[in-house]
Amino acid sequence: LSDEIRKKLVSYEWGKAEVIYDQPDKIKHDFDRKEFHIAPKLQAHVDETSQEFIALTPYFVPRESGVEYLKQMRSRGVQVKILTNSLASTNHSFVHAGYAKHRKELLRAGVELYEVNPAVGERRSEGQNVDYGDDSTVLHAKAFVFDREKVFIGSLNLDPRSIDHNTEIGVVLSSDAVAQRIAGWLDENLAKVAFRLELATD
Repeated sequence: LSDEIRKKLVSYEWGKAEVIYDQPDKIKHDFDRKEFHIAPKLQAHVDETSQEFIALTPYFVPRESGVEYLKQMRSRGVQVKILTNSLASTNHSFVHAGYAKHRKELLRAGVELYEVNPAVGERRSEGQNVDYGDDSTVLHAKAFVFDREKVFIGSLNLDPRSIDHNTEIGVVLSSDAVAQRIAGWLDENLAKVAFRLELATD
């Protein structure tokens, strides 16, 4: 096959797929009726994570309970990386305000925080004919990688509206190849597309 044809082919990876979702009845009940929620189903996979947890979430508002949960993950040796929108890239600044107040505590716990650099929208990736638009780039993908063995891809953000109010859906795919491809891309490109937050003594 020519290189041109090879580039147009779609490669497939086989793996076990589990669809998880909020029950429509979720909106009829109080928040404590977790049997209707996607979050506990997803948390079961997060709880099994022993080495590395990566989250791509446009809206990241962990609340105090989420901060404590991530700190507990760090205390048991799990590397935690979060990629979310920066204030300059988000399309909902009030959501960013709900996240920003937790940044220092998360950084002190060893959570790695990355925020999208809006300048990435001003250039095109090498070898790609993709128009990122005239304005800043906004992260919209929602994906979580567990130990580079499984990946969740869906509509769920890590914020109260998505967890408590919306009805969300996603797929947990048990595939080393897919999980490692996503994590590997981030390894190579995070520094190009995002700021890494750090605590400074001054």
